[in-house]
Amino acid sequence: MPFALAQWEEPDEWPINRPTMPIRFDWVLLENGELLGGDLLSMYRDKVRFDSDELGLVELDFEDIRQIRSNDIMSIRLENNQIYEGQLLIDRTKVTFFNKPHLSFPRNELLSISPSRDSEDSIWSGNFGLGINFKTGNSERLDYTISLNIERLTALDRISLNYLGLLARSEDFETGETVQTEENQRVTFAYDWFYSRKIFFRIPDIEYQEDKFKNIDLKTTLSLAAGLVILDHDDYFWRAYIGPSIQYTRFVEVEAGNPDSNTSGGLLIGTDLGYDFTEDITISAQYVGRSTSNESGRLIHHIETSLDIELIDDLDFQLKTIFDFIADPIPNELGEVPEKTDILLIFGVKYSF
Repeated sequence: MPFALAQWEEPDEWPINRPTMPIRFDWVLLENGELLGGDLLSMYRDKVRFDSDELGLVELDFEDIRQIRSNDIMSIRLENNQIYEGQLLIDRTKVTFFNKPHLSFPRNELLSISPSRDSEDSIWSGNFGLGINFKTGNSERLDYTISLNIERLTALDRISLNYLGLLARSEDFETGETVQTEENQRVTFAYDWFYSRKIFFRIPDIEYQEDKFKNIDLKTTLSLAAGLVILDHDDYFWRAYIGPSIQYTRFVEVEAGNPDSNTSGGLLIGTDLGYDFTEDITISAQYVGRSTSNESGRLIHHIETSLDIELIDDLDFQLKTIFDFIADPIPNELGEVPEKTDILLIFGVKYSF
């Protein structure tokens, strides 16, 4: 016998509890309908950093975001280098402000977003890393590395402060005593001023280093550089910089008749690369090269590579390699010349904050 088909009823629209005027949270609505409430931290290189109240720190592609509504006063920078501040309202086509509705800009002209200077706490971000290698049995060895990276990012500039320290102790085979086999520290500071999307100026770039086993009691370098963003994509970037530098080096020991310190001018060349292989895996590399006088080593190269794999929330597993090279190491008072090349492999964890 014939039967009747049930009449199809259009379901109600999926409810999204999105307040018209943000209260308590900043809000991000994704193209797939997901709604996140929390704190909008920044947008740079088309990557939005958002501290979700439920999910923790997440990084989103700007093209995947349908709408942003901010509770806090944010600072934006446009392609023409103009900077505006206000309570943001961004949709698929334009950027405006709740508290300044007369201002409106095309979304594709937006270069970066950061908290206003009145919200100083949320301008800062960073990570802390720890790597340990311990061996016991016929011989004992303990190596550990500590790294700290802090960044302050606004719509106009960026401040970066980095620290890397290494200490290694091992058991002397003949005496059984524990001796120090490695100790070095490196601190770098850089201030970048964004002239445009592609050009930046690093004024200044400062590096401080101690490495007793390379006969370096201390080394400080001051540089000024101009930089270019060569590639800039959602998943990868490549930038390079070059400029003059001046370096002061004080040695632990020198041969009789030689000065125990040296100051020389030179050239700084550097490059940074990053690639988000997947949502949970990031690959990065950094190269810094310096030319100096023969009395300070002539050519100095420093290369760092890192593979970061997300474990949980803000905790990553990190595999880092460090390559250091000095073309002409300075001999100690006995005429012994340190090795030109040092290569270090570090396994550790990194916590982002």
